[in-house]
Amino acid sequence: MASLLVKRAFALGTLIATLLVACPTEATPPHHHASAVPAHHRACANKTNLNTANIRQLRQLPGIGELLALRIIAARPFRSVEALKTIKGMTPKHFQQLKPLVCVTSPDRPATES
Repeated sequence: MASLLVKRAFALGTLIATLLVACPTEATPPHHHASAVPAHHRACANKTNLNTANIRQLRQLPGIGELLALRIIAARPFRSVEALKTIKGMTPKHFQQLKPLVCVTSPDRPATES
């Protein structure tokens, strides 16, 4: 029993360390003039992009704690906001609350909001 807990703690620690390196917690740089920002990124204006948000930005969403933020980051890349439903701990009610606040973009695809 104790060795299982040690293994899980080590795995969680490794995941957190990896995500902290891969997802900086500094604020996102300010946006440039609208014409300089690609259209697929403008579609996410004032929303949290599930594929690019860091852990701090995800935790600012209602009901998103550290564990759920880490699960969202680990499940990337998302092709649609609907894919958020597959995250362990995401209830249908919670999803409906988050849906208008998030979007999904990737470099080769336009933004999707639902």
